[in-house]
Amino acid sequence: MTAVVVPLCLCIFRSVLGCSDVWGCCATMILKFRICLRFSGHLQDLRFIKLLFSTVKVTVWRVERKILVLVDESQVIERDLDTLYIPCASEQRAKSAMKTTSENSSSSTFTFESDSTNDFTHKNNWFEYQKEVIENEIEEMLIKYRNCFDYLQKVFHQVNLLQEENLKLRDEHLDLSILVSAKENDLISEKEVVVVPKVKKKDSGGEIQVEVYKQGTRKTELCNKWEETGECTYGD
Repeated sequence: MTAVVVPLCLCIFRSVLGCSDVWGCCATMILKFRICLRFSGHLQDLRFIKLLFSTVKVTVWRVERKILVLVDESQVIERDLDTLYIPCASEQRAKSAMKTTSENSSSSTFTFESDSTNDFTHKNNWFEYQKEVIENEIEEMLIKYRNCFDYLQKVFHQVNLLQEENLKLRDEHLDLSILVSAKENDLISEKEVVVVPKVKKKDSGGEIQVEVYKQGTRKTELCNKWEETGECTYGD
């Protein structure tokens, strides 16, 4: 049974991996998988799917919809499948083509390095753009702050002018209050002055005439009365 299963497994590995040295391929897979985990630990649910391309300096893995490129076992470059496509190749073909296609491998390395350089340049451009945006926002804030500061200075100047005018009005009001109080005191003192009333002289002549008239009238009445009786008290 073992004699049948082992060759069958070897055939499966050969068909899947495309290489004759199955154990070497497995060891290489495990080593590269560990390196990939080391340099891309921030990725979640990392699934090793298939070895696509391998050279001396550049190693490429396909992880879901992304490509991980290990350059000189020290740098991992991440690419989308839509922007970067590498045809499938086995280790046997890579080893056989190392001597005849060294220019292709060097050009591939140059391509990845140029891509990394382009990415670096793109990131620098993006950071420069963000820096300019932030600087513009800060400049706008500074302009608004200066405008607000100038407005506050004008307002404080107006407040000082109003305070000075208020002090002048208070002084004028105090002077007017003093004048009004002095005038009121003068009026009150004039009212309190005692005025001696003038005594009117009586017309004594008129009163005497009235008294004589009354006496004559009385005498006449008495005379008339005594004439009736025959005697007059006043006589001749």
